[in-house]
Amino acid sequence: MLAKNPPSEKSLSAREIRAVLESFDLDATDRLFEQIRAYIDLLLLWNRRISLTSIVSPEEIVRTHFAESLLATKAATEILGRLADVGTGAGFPGIPLKMYIPTLRLTLIEPNAKKSAFLAEMVRTLELKNVDIIQKRYEDVRAPEPPFDIVTARALGQFSEFCDWATTVMAPQGRVMVWTGPDGRLELERKKSFIWHDPYVIPRSKHRLIVSGRGKLRQNVSRETSKVIL
Repeated sequence: MLAKNPPSEKSLSAREIRAVLESFDLDATDRLFEQIRAYIDLLLLWNRRISLTSIVSPEEIVRTHFAESLLATKAATEILGRLADVGTGAGFPGIPLKMYIPTLRLTLIEPNAKKSAFLAEMVRTLELKNVDIIQKRYEDVRAPEPPFDIVTARALGQFSEFCDWATTVMAPQGRVMVWTGPDGRLELERKKSFIWHDPYVIPRSKHRLIVSGRGKLRQNVSRETSKVIL
């Protein structure tokens, strides 16, 4: 059973969460509904002390944070293996994807100490296994062994530097997935070290896209990394 937290004043029912997710053509289990409610309660509790999200409506959190995160499953043919979420902040999209696909091995990369503490508490509350937290700037993370199969970024700029770094931590032909807009798409597609696919347009958003690309074949990465195992 999930650890209990003080409920938010406007906790959503499983029916309300299902309605939001189904409006994006996303299926969900009863356990996922329970996890989403627990996530929202803890997020809003911690948000009183540190800045995690400007969105405080539970329904809007499901729509903007959870649904957008889970739409990665529509933007890619498969989400498998080891996934690293860069600049994860409050845990989006990495933790929702782990909730949705429990077999993922998830690494959350977040330089802020307080946000990293929140992530550790969230992982404990949701009883998630095979989750690592690296409290570093992503640029300071050296290539892991084994390397990542997927690298995601939802709240990140400087895409050129990000793509250069991603090639050093990904498996051969690994995938990057970036939540961005038309300008970000153009910047990403200038990087010729990736084969870019047609972007996925996030429904009912103003020009929001999930841009996905596979790395071209290259040399194996080195073996250095540092992580906190939970």
